[in-house]
Amino acid sequence: MHPPFLYLAGLMAEKGEAVVEFLEKKLRETEDDGVVIGIIEVFVFMELLQTYRVSADKELIEVIQTTIDNIDAENTREFAQSNFDSLYKPHPTTID
Repeated sequence: MHPPFLYLAGLMAEKGEAVVEFLEKKLRETEDDGVVIGIIEVFVFMELLQTYRVSADKELIEVIQTTIDNIDAENTREFAQSNFDSLYKPHPTTID
């Protein structure tokens, strides 16, 4: 990911629940693997920023997983899965 994209992903993630429906719709509609990865990054940021508990939204989790499973390129699918899996790993709340 490029730094400008990460900045924009962070800004979108700050909106939390207000953008979840939009992102879920995009995830269902897109066939662009780059867009899928970008949306997953936003969801990961939401979890980190605690603006939306993506990991607690079972329906959204199913949509994300189905979308990842449908990625044709193995390396892209593995990258997306790795990012998605990070939702369930403990994250530090402060940086020393």
